Amino acid sequence: MSIEKIKWMAAIPYLMVLLIVLNGDVLGNYDINILGIKLSLLTFLPFIIYYFVNRDHENEFISVHVNKSMKYFIRYFVFSMLLSIIVTILGYGVLTFDPVAIFTSGFLGVLFVLPFVVVIILVTVYSVIGSIRSFKLILPNKQVWQQA
Repeated sequence: MSIEKIKWMAAIPYLMVLLIVLNGDVLGNYDINILGIKLSLLTFLPFIIYYFVNRDHENEFISVHVNKSMKYFIRYFVFSMLLSIIVTILGYGVLTFDPVAIFTSGFLGVLFVLPFVVVIILVTVYSVIGSIRSFKLILPNKQVWQQA
């Protein structure tokens, strides 16, 4: 297998996580809403299929990056779901980036949107860092892949 194909196969799951987060929550293009998490089947299903196909890939570099990207997605999913459940219990509806809904909800609504924004920014940054590392043939633990 060529080095370029290995780089792309390791970077694709990070880019898919980036698409899932930005497409659903930031742009508002989603098909399903699971406890406040907006997911587009167009971006979510390919990521899940790619994960299950390549999580135990024969190339360790690819499998490590695929599993790390799934950890980022799970953290995003859990934190966003918990924040959305808390906001719903308090009676503010689900988390959204709609400015009218944010400012009419008052101080507590803005208070719960800020951690949600932080989670989205962190997942975006970590996904970009992971894809850059995969293109530079660096493992997630910052070691250079020796088999290149």
